[in-house]
Amino acid sequence: MEIFGYSERGMINSLMYNIGEDKELLKAFINLISLPESINIEDANDFEIIIEQSLSQFGDADLIIIAHCNNNKKKVLFFEAKVKTSQGNWIIGDQFAKYNVNNEKKGYYKGYSSNLFYQLYLKKFLVDKYNCILKCKEIYDRLDKRRSIGENKIVEKAVENICKGTSYYYIGIIPTMNDDIKDFLNSNKVSLKKEYNDKLYFLSWKAIKDFCEKEKLQKVLKVFEYNDGQIY
Repeated sequence: MEIFGYSERGMINSLMYNIGEDKELLKAFINLISLPESINIEDANDFEIIIEQSLSQFGDADLIIIAHCNNNKKKVLFFEAKVKTSQGNWIIGDQFAKYNVNNEKKGYYKGYSSNLFYQLYLKKFLVDKYNCILKCKEIYDRLDKRRSIGENKIVEKAVENICKGTSYYYIGIIPTMNDDIKDFLNSNKVSLKKEYNDKLYFLSWKAIKDFCEKEKLQKVLKVFEYNDGQIY
C-alpha cells in the first residue's frame, strides 16, 4: 500500500512523518537552511513538530518546529511553503514586490492573503503583539485588518506555547533555486516591515529533494514523483 499527499502540504506531511522521531535527522533537515545564513540548533535536545496548526485570524502555519535547547532556550521556527504549480511559476522577486506594493497602498490584490511574505508577517505580528492580544483580544495589522486568536481552546493553547519562545525564525520553503535566492537576497533589503530588524530565511524544494535522496527517504521521494511538475 502507498500513501500520497498533494502539493506543498502533502510534501510537508510526508517529510515530517518520515523523519519521525529521529532528532538527528530533523537537525540535518534544519541545517539545510543556509540562506541568508544557517540556524544554530546544535544544542537542541528535544523537538516539537506541529503541522498545519491554525492560528485563527493569523493564518494557518504549514509547519512549526520548536527546538528545546540548553539553558531552557526555546527556538521557534515558522515554515510557509510555496510551489510553482503545473500551470505557472512562482518568482520570489515578484512575490516580494507585490507584498511591498500591497503594504504601501494598503490595498488588496487577488490572492494577497496567500502571499509568502504576508503569511510570514502575520506569524511575526502574532508573536510581537501576543501580550497586547491577551489584553485587547484583537488588534489591527498593517493593512488595517482586524486580527484575533478567537476562543478555540486548542488554538489558544498552541499560541501560548509558541509565544513562550526565546527566539523566532521565519522560513519560506520555495520552488526558487538556491542561486536565484542568493541573487534575490543580494538585490533586495528583505524585511517584513521597514521598522522591523527581522531576518527571513529561505529553503528550496530542490535542496529538500537532494536531502531526501541522500538520506534515502524513499517514501518522500515517491511523493515528489507523484507531484512531478507541481513542486519546483
